[in-house]
Amino acid sequence: MTAGDGRSSGALSIALIGTRGVPAHYGGFETAVEEVGARLADRGHAVRVYCRSGNSDAPLASFRGMTLVTLPAARRRSLETLTHTGLSVAHLAVRRTDVAIVFNAANAV
Repeated sequence: MTAGDGRSSGALSIALIGTRGVPAHYGGFETAVEEVGARLADRGHAVRVYCRSGNSDAPLASFRGMTLVTLPAARRRSLETLTHTGLSVAHLAVRRTDVAIVFNAANAV
């Protein structure tokens, strides 16, 4: 049985935020998001990954079954992660989401 949005019943809407996004080009958090997100999507969950603009040559709409949302960030070393996560949380706040997983200790604020 499927839900009205195409997900199987019992499936969750899951957001992954706090990294540069996918495809993974940078490091461990991005690789973790890519692998965890793809495996959750394979199990029928609706996975949304928040990506920073400039992470890939051309922003993708989806990757390995995950929906990608590409948002900007301040291009200052001390502000990039926090500004992108702030925009991601604002975007996320007005969308149905069952679970939000925040990566990166820099987002503890």
